Amino acid sequence: MPDIHSDQFQTTFKYFGEWNDVPMLSSLFWYHPKTLQYLHERFGSEPRSAFFTIQRKQYLYVDTNWIEALKSSVNAQSAKDIIKTFEGFLPVFQEIRARLLGYLQESRSPSDFSTEEIISRYETIIDAVHTMAAYDVYCMMGEPAFLDPFDAWLTSHLEVVGRPLDFNEQRALLTSPTQSTSTQREEQSFLSLVQKRRDGILTGSDLEQAIAAHVMEYGWIPVYLSGKSWDAEYISAQIEARKDDPEVDTRVRILETYAQQIQSRIAFALQELGDPSSPWPVCMQQIGFVRNESEIIPSLATFILRPFYEEMITRLQITEEYFFSLTPEEVVLSLKGNFVAPSVIANRLRAACNIATRQGLETLDGETARTLFTNVYTPPKTSQEEYTLKGQCASPGEAEGIVRIVQSVEDEERFFKGDILVSESTCIDYVPLMRLAGAVITELGGITSHAAIVSRELGIPCLVGVKGATRLLKDGEKIRVKGSQGRIERIAT
Repeated sequence: MPDIHSDQFQTTFKYFGEWNDVPMLSSLFWYHPKTLQYLHERFGSEPRSAFFTIQRKQYLYVDTNWIEALKSSVNAQSAKDIIKTFEGFLPVFQEIRARLLGYLQESRSPSDFSTEEIISRYETIIDAVHTMAAYDVYCMMGEPAFLDPFDAWLTSHLEVVGRPLDFNEQRALLTSPTQSTSTQREEQSFLSLVQKRRDGILTGSDLEQAIAAHVMEYGWIPVYLSGKSWDAEYISAQIEARKDDPEVDTRVRILETYAQQIQSRIAFALQELGDPSSPWPVCMQQIGFVRNESEIIPSLATFILRPFYEEMITRLQITEEYFFSLTPEEVVLSLKGNFVAPSVIANRLRAACNIATRQGLETLDGETARTLFTNVYTPPKTSQEEYTLKGQCASPGEAEGIVRIVQSVEDEERFFKGDILVSESTCIDYVPLMRLAGAVITELGGITSHAAIVSRELGIPCLVGVKGATRLLKDGEKIRVKGSQGRIERIAT
């Protein structure tokens, strides 16, 4: 693969976003040749990406030609064609999820595995992640292209309706998945335990067994790449904390009828719009469902791999920092005795850039990567005048609360019920915080993003695409979030 120089890079790649505290090895769950190969096989695009790792912060750039080709491909398809491309997702997702959960049932410790068995298990799990990541990347990169025809359809139908209907509220409703998601099922399971503990139906060893079953089925959900899992002790403490909460029964009733209520509200809205059989809402609902369910698998995979990571680090006699600066291929080669020189790792810890196509991966280290990054990266604007506190409505409603700038899941200790969660983006490891939040504001994301879908499930306002939110808003200040209007107002104290 040829070297990429600054001028070539700037004409080929476009800045997409940045994330905190993601080690290089974990970032390659998504932007790895295997993921891009699966992306090409399933969706026909020719993807290319560049991922910088600078002091454990990730900066993603994507090939502009790929994005344009993806947009052209979507524009050439009907909504029904797009829906058909996702028909195979659910069986694949369910098979992978069941297979990975089966690994949790094993009694063998990673220390009992031979090196060859560890390599096989590692490659199998990583391949499952790449499979799901292909769906996630396609939905995330393709959302603007999917959304353009949907918005055009919605706008044209709103214009002929006899009474005013809010565009943002209709958009959020009609793009909401009608299927039950993994996060909803976990919440239902947990609240059922709360009710049974409160009502004396489950006590003693029966309660312990029920909690253990819940942990096995869902305890890995908040892990993602670096989050903490829910163990039995944590779930037990949460049950005790919620057993006298009067809101539990109300939330259970909402969850029990959520899918039915959403389906009814969507059917009524489509009837009002005069197009009850339009495929465009179904298309967007599918994209939101696929995108968010596919993000479940990295959590489960990371949870399973953590003890294997520890075992591999022990056998290789290397540091954790060294290990997570490897590529997946280098992990396997190291286990086979072909180590990466410590000097290379030292360079990567200063800066690294992984440029991936479906044909292969080029890794730039140290000063080469740092110079390229310095030449192509434009630091975020910081002046108030260059930003407005506005964003895209992802979930309607209004809420007031205290701003909490969340950079990682470790900020959980200073987050309280009703706080306004402000972050660059959210992933599944943010779910515990989102369940406490009064509203969610993100700099990245769209109408089918994790923040958008989960906020709608929780019934809280959410704004996405609020540029500069983590810099303009101050931790501890009080604000009002007007979801339907896409606005944020400061409240004087």
